[in-house]
Amino acid sequence: MLCVIVRCGFMRGGSSAASYNTAQNNGLAGFETNGTATVKLTRNTAQNNQDPGFLIRGAATELTRNTSKDNAGAGFVWFDQASGVASYNSAQNNQNSGFVISGSAAPELRGNTSTGNAGAGFVWFQKASGVASNNTAQNNQNAGFSFL
Repeated sequence: MLCVIVRCGFMRGGSSAASYNTAQNNGLAGFETNGTATVKLTRNTAQNNQDPGFLIRGAATELTRNTSKDNAGAGFVWFDQASGVASYNSAQNNQNSGFVISGSAAPELRGNTSTGNAGAGFVWFQKASGVASNNTAQNNQNAGFSFL
């Protein structure tokens, strides 16, 4: 299990990579990036956390084949000026939306799946932007893709 600075998955500044880790039953997010960190997260699992499974703020992050499931918050969240690429990730049965992009975040989302979440499959809020292609939303309680 990778633990950097404060809690599992929390990375601030510099460049980091984390693969094949599990963040489960934490009081906050399973994995969190912040500030100027350049982070590559591959094949990690966030499950049963009290906040989002993956929380990306103001960082350029590459997320590949990660799973976020059964969290009290959303599966994956980008906000502030967060950017990067998210490919082939899965958000399942989270108590909020599967993928949330807000603030002025602008990630590229491709080949991701959002299934059975309590909110939307994919939702863009405020000034959020970015590119989305070949993503799948199924059996979510709200819209598959929502632009608010």
